[in-house]
Amino acid sequence: MYENRKGLFLDFLNVKKRDKHYFVENKESVMNFGSGVALSGQEQQASYAAAKEAIRGLSRVAANEWGKDEIRVNIVCPLALTEGVAKWKESNSEQYKQVAGQIPLNHFGDPQKDIAPVVAFLLSSDSQYMTGQTLMADGGRYQIEIKTPQNCLSTKTKQLYMRKGSNKIVSRTHSVKI
Repeated sequence: MYENRKGLFLDFLNVKKRDKHYFVENKESVMNFGSGVALSGQEQQASYAAAKEAIRGLSRVAANEWGKDEIRVNIVCPLALTEGVAKWKESNSEQYKQVAGQIPLNHFGDPQKDIAPVVAFLLSSDSQYMTGQTLMADGGRYQIEIKTPQNCLSTKTKQLYMRKGSNKIVSRTHSVKI
């Protein structure tokens, strides 16, 4: 597996200019880490959120640019009981309990049992038709709403685009079954 520790933006440029052939020849894929904190805009986390959203944005650009070469780029947003979280739990047990209580599965994930299989899936051929995607491995803590034409269009707009007696929204560019 390719690994370069010079920084995300330098990695992106290096892969694009110098190392892309490695990924193409070896049918490798790229997996980056994002954060649910960034997706939700959690207070007091501006710098962290900005950095993590930069990773997601750059990953989506890479997915679009490199897809034609069958290089897949995806993102995992984990919520795991890492060493750092374990230390925070010890020093702020009440705050930890409050946050853990906001996780539908009621606990932080285990890095090996809960997060690693998601990462392995994204790096395997089992996810060969996925790129530019963000998978949440967070016990349901941050749930992403997927916008579809059905829930993006206002009722009035839907009525304008609905064919009489049809269950399709029709526009000049595409038709979506609802």
